[in-house]
Amino acid sequence: MYLQKLKWLMAVLMLASLARGEVSLPDIFGDNMVLQRNAVLPIWGKAAPREKVTVTLGQDVRKAVASLEGTWRVKLPPRPAGGPETLRVQGVDNTIERTGILIGDVWLCSGQSNMAFPMMRGAPCQEKLAEADRPQIRLFNISANRANAATPQDHLLRPVSWQICTPETAQNFSAVGYLFGDGLQKALDVPIGLISSAWGGTGITPWTPASGFELIPELADIARQVAMSNPSSLIYKQLLKNYLDEINNWRKLAEASLAERRQLPPMPTFPEDMKPVNGIGNPTCIYNAMIAPIIPFAISGVIWYQGESDRWNGFLYYYYMHALVEGWRKEWNQGTFPFYWVQLAPYYYAEDMAAALPRVTWSQTLACDLPNSGMVVINDAGDRKDIHPADKVTVAHRLVQLALKKHYQKDVPVWSGPVCTAATLIGDKVILNFDHCGTGLRSRDGNPLTHFELADATGTFVTADAAIVGPSTLMVSAQGMTTPCAVRFAWDQAAEPNLVNSHGWPAGLFIYGNIPQPEEVKERLPYSPLEIMTGK
Repeated sequence: MYLQKLKWLMAVLMLASLARGEVSLPDIFGDNMVLQRNAVLPIWGKAAPREKVTVTLGQDVRKAVASLEGTWRVKLPPRPAGGPETLRVQGVDNTIERTGILIGDVWLCSGQSNMAFPMMRGAPCQEKLAEADRPQIRLFNISANRANAATPQDHLLRPVSWQICTPETAQNFSAVGYLFGDGLQKALDVPIGLISSAWGGTGITPWTPASGFELIPELADIARQVAMSNPSSLIYKQLLKNYLDEINNWRKLAEASLAERRQLPPMPTFPEDMKPVNGIGNPTCIYNAMIAPIIPFAISGVIWYQGESDRWNGFLYYYYMHALVEGWRKEWNQGTFPFYWVQLAPYYYAEDMAAALPRVTWSQTLACDLPNSGMVVINDAGDRKDIHPADKVTVAHRLVQLALKKHYQKDVPVWSGPVCTAATLIGDKVILNFDHCGTGLRSRDGNPLTHFELADATGTFVTADAAIVGPSTLMVSAQGMTTPCAVRFAWDQAAEPNLVNSHGWPAGLFIYGNIPQPEEVKERLPYSPLEIMTGK
């Protein structure tokens, strides 16, 4: 008995020795990184099961014990902007040090090609690139190592490191991201960390976590699709049990058939819906590889530029935006951090798609009902012949002004173009009221206002005239139309309207009213929470 116990103890000690591993950190914790100021700082990594880990940042020390799965996490207390600092992580067999750390604000820059668009591309950005010797800005470029995965990953599949911003390191970084960070750093005088995670040609659903789809009832079919291929979900486990029962029954039948020399029916086929979902076009797959590995790294917020690949999805994009934003916030568990996006620029896709882009861009507008969110309009900074307009300077500047006003509570002169807030029917005319007009609405080029339309009860829109009748008021009418039922503005894929406020910022498209649903608008959300007949 004693000998058996001794052998068992020696075996346990040998296994423990074999299991011992060096303490490690994910790539997001690197030399020259920026940690979020004034926020609890989650620090996490891997070690041997039950290994003791000590984490030190300045005078702050926290200890953890790795789980049986070999993971650990601590939370460091908030600290003000500053640095440089050194992060030290000590395990039993090794110690990791990360140096040159600054404490400031961290922003995630994500989306598709117009967010991935690098500084080295396009004359307006190249001019700014020469000024990019900015040591108070640090760059983490996941976009350069694109990847996707069937399930959420705990590490980036390809290594990425933090870089001090210089013209050389910034040239391949997101132009919108860098210019946004540059504007914030100059305005706030604190270090800025920028994480670029973008991929050209991708839709919104691959960037969305499973939890995001689960939160939106209208997307229950996608939530089920993802759950059915996730080995940790209840539905997958139940389906797998059912399949194993079928296999067991078939095995019994096979044994009987063998004994009785009978023909055997085919073996049950593994359900297609349970096979791993992978590829850049499938829900959650880019999130799993390019966002999940950096969660819950503390951030200030997110800027998002995406939607071109979803132009076919129309008003469904409204629900996609809710799933993305609410899903990321749930996974980060960092409260309702700011989430700002860019409304798509005008671009000529095809003659038969004139209304496809407006449906998506109006969905982007409606999605501003998400708390702590915002959108910038750039219909004056696009290129109807290039889906990747070169002017990212204007885009970033507007995002900076939006963030300074809404997140940082700064007194900025302008942070939005005109926003239509009410549509009232008076006789045969529609009166439109606007916010964010500055000292008054105007025409950018001095010509009559363009891209206004009215519809009657037939639902057919016709070109309308719009006149400025007050600092924040327009009057819209159409020849021969006596009873307008709806009004819309800039409702065309290539629209570059000329309505602006006194600061020159443009108005975004809108559609208000109640009309029947002809083929053109059969797939839609409510046009607006405003009813043209009520004058609300």
